[in-house]
Amino acid sequence: MVDFATLSPPEMALGFMLTVHLAGQRAPRGPFLSSPVPRRLAR
Repeated sequence: MVDFATLSPPEMALGFMLTVHLAGQRAPRGPFLSSPVPRRLAR
């Protein structure tokens, strides 16, 4: 897991989006499907 405390704000945002994106790929029918983040990254 990413240690967000050691990251700068831009890295934190990218790390968070990547974490959510990967979690969405692992559980495509989970709660991430209704989140706007994976759809934004899928462009």
